[in-house]
Amino acid sequence: LRVKPRKERPAEAEIKRRVMELLGLVQLDWLADRYPSQLSGGQRHRIALLVPQTGPNAAVGEEIANATMMAVLDSNTDKFRITTYDTGAGAAAAVQKAIADGNKLILGPLMSEDVTAAAPIARAANVPIISFSNDTAVAGNGVYLLGYVPSQSVTRVVTYARSKGMSKFAAIAPQGAYGERALAALRSTVAANGGSVVATESYERSAASVTGAIRRLSRGGSYDALLIADNGKTALQAAPLVRANASKTAKILGTELWNTEAALAGSPSLRGAWQSAVVAICDAAEQLSDTRTGALMVLERNNNLDEIIRTGTPM
Repeated sequence: LRVKPRKERPAEAEIKRRVMELLGLVQLDWLADRYPSQLSGGQRHRIALLVPQTGPNAAVGEEIANATMMAVLDSNTDKFRITTYDTGAGAAAAVQKAIADGNKLILGPLMSEDVTAAAPIARAANVPIISFSNDTAVAGNGVYLLGYVPSQSVTRVVTYARSKGMSKFAAIAPQGAYGERALAALRSTVAANGGSVVATESYERSAASVTGAIRRLSRGGSYDALLIADNGKTALQAAPLVRANASKTAKILGTELWNTEAALAGSPSLRGAWQSAVVAICDAAEQLSDTRTGALMVLERNNNLDEIIRTGTPM
């Protein structure tokens, strides 16, 4: 604006207003007083990592923090700095400290309730959040999700099962938001693909409640496929009960929550089960690394996990 002829040039106040308006659109208004030389090379972007370092989820937080630091080292750059803040004592206090320290981007928090607490504070400071939560209810207005969304995982594995001729579906899912969303995704996907949901059961996360849910499934009639919309530990407990009390032949389906349970491959009751997940897979048969970051796959778990059905497309 200043290079225009003087007669056409706006007043200094108008120039400043226009510049600040444009910088605000790209969230760079906080750099308005910097010279170009200060933005090239020497400027280190500050990023906050909000994860639990104390409390019941501290182990998960530690894994995320370690993985983040490894990624920083792999990037081989000094243009940004990541500082970790503990959400174990409260996400609101952690995000306030992060913003006070000058961070302009937040990675985390992990849990949806922590995102809910942190979001208004970050939004007021114009600092975006990229959360590890998979709860779509907390997304939007400056909050983005990096976690796996249950509906994507359920939709993918159910669509695959339907393409293989299965038409009657049943499911067990935990009580709470995850279970409700998983069952909703099952119903909508099955309806869209011309199948039917013959039975669903919810349970508290206890052995007795899971057992009761599986026994009640048989009252809804026979089914071709059963979705166990919970973690791998629950799948290991539930699968033998399904075979003994509900169905000896139904295909068992799993979600991304099975990812971290290595013992699944050794369970006789889960042989032949299908799981949808975002994974990096090593093909044991040919010892070839097949990294499919961002692709949702369906895995057929046989004795040696040697049959991999690749149906992934970028998400």
